[in-house]
Amino acid sequence: MRKMKNIRKGYIDGIVDIYTNKSDNHSSFNAVNNALTTDDLDPVVSLRFNVETKRASDVEFAEAHEKTLSLKVSTVLYRKVEALQYGIVNNVLYTLYNVDYDDHEDRMFLYMEKVRDLSDE
Repeated sequence: MRKMKNIRKGYIDGIVDIYTNKSDNHSSFNAVNNALTTDDLDPVVSLRFNVETKRASDVEFAEAHEKTLSLKVSTVLYRKVEALQYGIVNNVLYTLYNVDYDDHEDRMFLYMEKVRDLSDE
């Protein structure tokens, strides 16, 4: 019955495309290169989402980890989404610096920091 809650609730604010770095996206000394375009990334999943309010504790958590909370969304629970992956929303590339799984409600919260606009691709 828990899954029906999310279907009825609906995720209507948009779609986030989740990506991970390509395994061959490394420099000559084996450091991971920053993703510049979607060609540097492998797709994981596309998920519908709702934009969530940024609480003071969310902003404090981000600042404590030297991040900026650019966007916080909730979406259906999908365990292959992890921190340090990338999310693209409306041609903007974000890093996922925290993923908070809510097993009771079958959803997760994605905490994202803006990296760059991708509209010039």
